[in-house]
Amino acid sequence: MKACPSCGATCQVDARFCLECGEPLADAESLTASDPWLGRMVAGRFRLLSKLGDGGMGEVYRAEQMPMGRHIALKILRQALSDDPKQVERFKREAQAASALSHPNTIIVHDFGQDTDGTLFIAMELLEGEPLSEVLTREGALPPERAASILRQICGSLDEAHSHGLVHRDLKPENVFLTERAGAQDFVKVLDFGIAKVTESGGQKLETITQAGAIFGTPQYMAPEQIRGEGVDARADIYALGVILYEMISGHLPFAAGSVVEMLTKHLTAPPAPIVRTAEVKANANVPRLEAIALRALSKDPTRRQQSARAFLEDIMAAMPQLAMITSTGMVAATPAGVSDFSDASSGSAGKVVLIAALLAAIGAGAFFLMGQNGGGGGPIDAAPAILLQPVGDTGGGGAPATNAPASEAPATAAPTSAAPTSAANDGEPTVAEKTAAADAEKAADEQA
Repeated sequence: MKACPSCGATCQVDARFCLECGEPLADAESLTASDPWLGRMVAGRFRLLSKLGDGGMGEVYRAEQMPMGRHIALKILRQALSDDPKQVERFKREAQAASALSHPNTIIVHDFGQDTDGTLFIAMELLEGEPLSEVLTREGALPPERAASILRQICGSLDEAHSHGLVHRDLKPENVFLTERAGAQDFVKVLDFGIAKVTESGGQKLETITQAGAIFGTPQYMAPEQIRGEGVDARADIYALGVILYEMISGHLPFAAGSVVEMLTKHLTAPPAPIVRTAEVKANANVPRLEAIALRALSKDPTRRQQSARAFLEDIMAAMPQLAMITSTGMVAATPAGVSDFSDASSGSAGKVVLIAALLAAIGAGAFFLMGQNGGGGGPIDAAPAILLQPVGDTGGGGAPATNAPASEAPATAAPTSAAPTSAANDGEPTVAEKTAAADAEKAADEQA
């Protein structure tokens, strides 16, 4: 018996095809010969099945976690990192921090460690989908609504990471993976927290690897302070967010360059290229709004950018408040501009309720007054002003409470006493004035409601 290097299924020794995945075993065997990692066991519990891709820090494989039988993505870091004790310590520290993240838009880190031969690895959830970079290459500029929805989820992931003191340092479309969850498209998973490094080549994508440990990041998305080798914080990720937003709504990077030096120089000194105002762009008012957010994030001075992922999200929500209708993935949605927050709305509603209650009490007091006149009891009439006026004073308006009105004004409230004979003369029916007063009070209550 032998194992299929593609899916790990057990096959007959003389079988030419895997009965599970259909891969030709002869091709798989030749692939195994060219890639010595295939079929290997890492740390005694991860069996490598097939290669998923290459990255600046190493290779990624589909692997089976034993004895659970769970398929995961296993990143094998390059030997150069394993040979440097400082890099090993840094990797372990940051991998541990990344494994503590639990936001739904952050990739799950199942395990990490170092094999007996010194190999460093990270075991992550296996995702089905494609990176944002492939979507942008295929489709170009995205609709503003789609771009904002993707950014909202990235902000959620970054907000949690930053709260743990973890800065991504290599945020780019390649590290934003789009998958599907519960039938919803464009569900974001942010990859590779804390294990990024600079890549370089003569082409626009600058993908070739430089020596490990010098500068961390990818030139197209690096903040000026990151390029200068200064200490970076969450605002370096905000700068990268600005580049990604600009690229999503324009279809191109804010800076065009053919070499690393030219790209880095433009990040340090040049203003971003303006987005071309095509007819389609002019027809969508959300594009200039999002462009303004991106340009703020692309400020050379970190203090002029949004100071956090939450602040960046608040700008997005203010520009496109309709996103508040979308179910959040972990971030608290920003209150759209011009709308009071819940506490203000609650206190305002409470004030209205008190005022309405006061007006209803006034109507009741009037009815009670009439009943009192017909029944011969007039005692409660003098208390009516307190029922009517005290709640109005509690609504928070300026000035002294109504109950502090001068005593000389009291007869005005008790004036209906002189009208009692008229009510009696009308066989118990209220006068026209009384009906009008009651109607006015009821109308005022309706208007307040």
